[in-house]
Amino acid sequence: MEGATSSTNAKQAAVLSYQFQNLTRGESFRKEQFQKWRKQLADDDIHLIESVAHEMMSRLGYEPHIVGVSAEALNFSDEQIAEFLKLNEEGIKKMHADLAVENPEDLARRLKQKAVLERSARLLSIGVDEESDDDDEDDDEEDKLKVSRSPKPKLP
Repeated sequence: MEGATSSTNAKQAAVLSYQFQNLTRGESFRKEQFQKWRKQLADDDIHLIESVAHEMMSRLGYEPHIVGVSAEALNFSDEQIAEFLKLNEEGIKKMHADLAVENPEDLARRLKQKAVLERSARLLSIGVDEESDDDDEDDDEEDKLKVSRSPKPKLP
């Protein structure tokens, strides 16, 4: 971890997005960040986050602080989920509007990343006789690279 903040990759990332500028701060930054969330989030917020993500957090080795310790996971109604989705979409629009003014290059990168992440996963193979499941006969590029759909990987 020592070289991570001084690496070429860290320096390049710091230039690409303001969100990564702290990568170059080194040890002082890491010390400040350790369990910072515990100081900044109320127990109700931690309960909410763990209720949504506790299973994946456990699989990734994080110990819950509330769910399964002092309270059970919250259950959400369809109406609550719809309201969250609405609020999340509004927050994303505001973030994009702010970035358009503060850092248009970062916004452009984020929108490109979003477009890539929204595409379905595919394995590309050169010279494989497997047919793609696209029915577009005019797609010469795809004829050169045979494309096969791949199931999304399952986490352990």
